[in-house]
Amino acid sequence: MNYKIQKAKDNIASVQKQCHFIDGDEKKYFKESIFAMQALESNSYLLTQAENNPESLKNAIINLSSMGLSLNPSKKQAYLVPYKGSVDLQISYMGLIDLAINDGAILWAKSDVVRESDTFVITGIDTQPNHQYRPFASKLERGNVVGVYCIAKVPNGDYIT
Repeated sequence: MNYKIQKAKDNIASVQKQCHFIDGDEKKYFKESIFAMQALESNSYLLTQAENNPESLKNAIINLSSMGLSLNPSKKQAYLVPYKGSVDLQISYMGLIDLAINDGAILWAKSDVVRESDTFVITGIDTQPNHQYRPFASKLERGNVVGVYCIAKVPNGDYIT
């Protein structure tokens, strides 16, 4: 086994007792360590940063566990990325939405892209915008991207746009 990979695996294993996943699933640490190793093995630059700054890798794994998010590529919640000489835990917008839902701050959230041929009218920050488009039209037919937006529904029934 590659020395760098073994060293990263050992560093991840060294923080197992510090990882307290919110859902209490003891098996989750093992799953997340596999996802972390997959990320490291597929990105040699990230692996080098993990070797040069092992504490940053350990902290990223501990932080991941404390938030209850996953590095599972299919969930798209969080990623390990090389940043300024270290391994950084980056939370995706999907991860932020999941955190907000899990905390009870919102019931759901949805983001969408507005294109040139769409009709888009903002009706206020506390109501859903009016976004009309042909959902089965090609991107070419709908035109270039002109903006994006996100709507979240809060527990009292209001919307945040």
